[in-house]
Amino acid sequence: MSTIVLLYEIQKKIERFLENFLVKTGAKYVFFAAKSGEVLVYSGPKKEKKISTITALLAGVFNATEELAKLVDESQFKQFFLRGQAFNLFYQNISSQFLLVVIFKKETLLGSVRVLSERLALKLKKELDKNTPLENTSLETPSIDMINGEELMEDLFK
Repeated sequence: MSTIVLLYEIQKKIERFLENFLVKTGAKYVFFAAKSGEVLVYSGPKKEKKISTITALLAGVFNATEELAKLVDESQFKQFFLRGQAFNLFYQNISSQFLLVVIFKKETLLGSVRVLSERLALKLKKELDKNTPLENTSLETPSIDMINGEELMEDLFK
């Protein structure tokens, strides 16, 4: 599993997208997460400890469902909706590495959450494609054997 690094500017832009989404939909929480289960950007009332657990569990469900899709000859299932007594959960695939998760009260309209989630997912995907994070970049530190001290000193004082 590769490490995901979001540049600060991208993170702030995603935060604004998520905050705008909450205002438009009336949802309680929305978060942008890695399929590994890590919350990357969050918006909603104070961050609860439960959010990390919810995200990890949903990532597991999402990944299992991707395998289920293959078994029924689907390329993937892109969206999921879970209905509860007080809250509903909606989550959507953004790319091969990212999910969008929305938790909203029963009174909130599922249609608006679904439609605006699709729009938000497109904006997020476009932003991520435009500003590729360092997730696939190899940042290996050279071993000490590979460093030539004399050349390094010459480069420093040229």
